[in-house]
Amino acid sequence: MRKKKRMKLKTIQPRMAEATVDIGGVRSADPWEVICDTPEEAAEMRAQSRLMMRLAWVIRKHRWRRARAAQYCGVPQTRIAALQHGRFSAFSLEELQRMAAVLRDSTGF
Repeated sequence: MRKKKRMKLKTIQPRMAEATVDIGGVRSADPWEVICDTPEEAAEMRAQSRLMMRLAWVIRKHRWRRARAAQYCGVPQTRIAALQHGRFSAFSLEELQRMAAVLRDSTGF
């Protein structure tokens, strides 16, 4: 019986695409800078989106159902559903910070 030759797989390094966004003829590295009117508003929206993604990631990581996640965060299940579906306008930065603080205290996130 002949031995099969084992082929080496080449490691392919992905090329980083130019990280710019073109919205309405305006190019920027940050979409929030294009969408928002002031740099302060863009910074708040950037922080809000990062916090939403982090909270959703923690819920997925722990494999919590909505009821358990709502219990840990101290909010109704509908709020967790809005978070998981990315309903950005449903949350304020303060509310997301409060949810993160409660999760940090209860789970060590």
